[in-house]
Amino acid sequence: MGHREKGARFYGYGPWTSFDENGQITSIQTYTNGTISRAETYQLGKLTKVETYAGNQLNRVELYHNGLLIKVETFENGRRTGSSLTL
Repeated sequence: MGHREKGARFYGYGPWTSFDENGQITSIQTYTNGTISRAETYQLGKLTKVETYAGNQLNRVELYHNGLLIKVETFENGRRTGSSLTL
């Protein structure tokens, strides 16, 4: 009888954090019911972008500079429906 190997299992709940070689956070991805619901991007330890998803579709992007929200974009059915600068 052959030996059957099991692959890695992926549990799609909660946050997954990525780090650079210096230990600083580069991204945090949050999954709900097996699909991505939020993705945060960091540069040099500072938040630069937040993407939110509904049903695996991008619906909002927030851009940050020096910790301040500078731009918000909204999406519907894969198309940008709004964009505003906050500073």
